Amino acid sequence: MKKISFLVLVSLLTGAIYAQDALKEVKLMAAKQDWLKAKTAIDKVLADPKTANLPEAWYWKGGVYNSLASNPELKKACTDCRMDAFEALKKYQQLDPSNKEMKDDKNAFLFDMYGKYFDDAIACFGTNDYAGALINFKNALIVKEYVYGKGFESQTGFKFPALDTSLILNCAIAARNDKKDDLAMPYYQILADANVAEDKFLEVYEILADYYAEKKDMPAFESAIEKGRAIFPKEEYWEAKDLETQIKGVEKPQLFDVYEKMVGKYPASYDVMHYYSVELFRYIYSDDAKGINLESYKTKLKLVMQKALEIQSSAEMNYLAATYYYNNWYDTDQEAKLIKGTKPDDVKKKKDLIDASKKDLDASIPLAEKVIELISKLEKMKPLEKSNLKQSYGILADAYQVKGNAAKALEYKTKRDAVL
Repeated sequence: MKKISFLVLVSLLTGAIYAQDALKEVKLMAAKQDWLKAKTAIDKVLADPKTANLPEAWYWKGGVYNSLASNPELKKACTDCRMDAFEALKKYQQLDPSNKEMKDDKNAFLFDMYGKYFDDAIACFGTNDYAGALINFKNALIVKEYVYGKGFESQTGFKFPALDTSLILNCAIAARNDKKDDLAMPYYQILADANVAEDKFLEVYEILADYYAEKKDMPAFESAIEKGRAIFPKEEYWEAKDLETQIKGVEKPQLFDVYEKMVGKYPASYDVMHYYSVELFRYIYSDDAKGINLESYKTKLKLVMQKALEIQSSAEMNYLAATYYYNNWYDTDQEAKLIKGTKPDDVKKKKDLIDASKKDLDASIPLAEKVIELISKLEKMKPLEKSNLKQSYGILADAYQVKGNAAKALEYKTKRDAVL
């Protein structure tokens, strides 16, 4: 062991004595619970370069300032006495890794600070002071993260979890209630990144998706949707929100590329197939499509309608398909009638068109019948359902008229006219 010279020893003893003298006033005022004078005294000690790095002085600052923070009147002596106390105790433990002053009571000051911040946050919440609640919840989280990082446990053996989900959620809720969504989202993101899966956390992923959709941050939006789907696969929200967001503001025909992406993501989704069918149908019969070769769109529409019907044979989907085949019959039949030539090519083309039109008309019949079957079962029809029922009777009346079955044509015409 290296010898300590007499001069060094004297210097160490002198420093220790000076330190004790410097803290004497602090300890005396603390014993009297005169915390304002104790604050003045400890501030003086730490302002002196000779004692500015004295571990015990920082420990005493933590104790004094924490006591100030617990008094509603005295805590006005600093901007945030409790956070000042927390920083002082961090400084103390940095200067004294052995943690001599706080070891025996197992860092009770730190656990007390967490509890007081949390209690203050709840009190603020109760008075609708959401900004105050957020500040206190955030500070509780700061203390918690420090204590957890140190591996400390309380006098009762309590240890903070790695992820305090309730505290983080409280931070997020306080921020949102204070209309500060930008401050709330990082806390929701912490929970999402941790893949929290309890039912009460469903809204975490929904709120993130809504927020990022509004911000038009598509990578973050899609990440929130995918995480939500993975953890809560039965929720219908993901598909509906994803579809709504992806198609928003996209014009046709580029819209169909988006729908193809959605089909790939949700291959068993009735809604995706149904809305895709509706958009294709509208485009095919729109002014925008005039002069465009629509065969590829018609082929795609038939495929998508068939897929939708396989997933769910609904009245609205059957009606859309019946209307498409009926319209296509009419258009093809009219095109055939325009061919007046007698050349072999003209004759063949006309025959092909007539055959195709008859095939489409035949296809419309069972679809229209299904619409009638499904809507007729309803106890009460909405105006749109009445309209679809009436139009379906009309499709069947025309179809059987063309096929030469006058009796059936009359039957369906009578039923159509009876729908009020």
